[in-house]
Amino acid sequence: MGSIQTLNSLLVLLSPAVGGLALGYFGISSAFMLDVITAVVAILILDLIKIDKQQQPTTSGSVFADLWQGIRFTFDFGKNV
Repeated sequence: MGSIQTLNSLLVLLSPAVGGLALGYFGISSAFMLDVITAVVAILILDLIKIDKQQQPTTSGSVFADLWQGIRFTFDFGKNV
């Protein structure tokens, strides 16, 4: 978990600098195209992730019954501990 936070902090620090360099060297049009290309690459990579569908839980049939069950659980939670 710490490595993800470290990488995120590093990217937050370096991203503006890389963007400024791209803008300085290539100009606004090419820097924007670089941004579009990297966004498309990220979308394609995210598209490869497969997520299993979750089964919908069965309900008791009534919204008010579910609400009442939640209220009872909330107030009874500390009594059995």
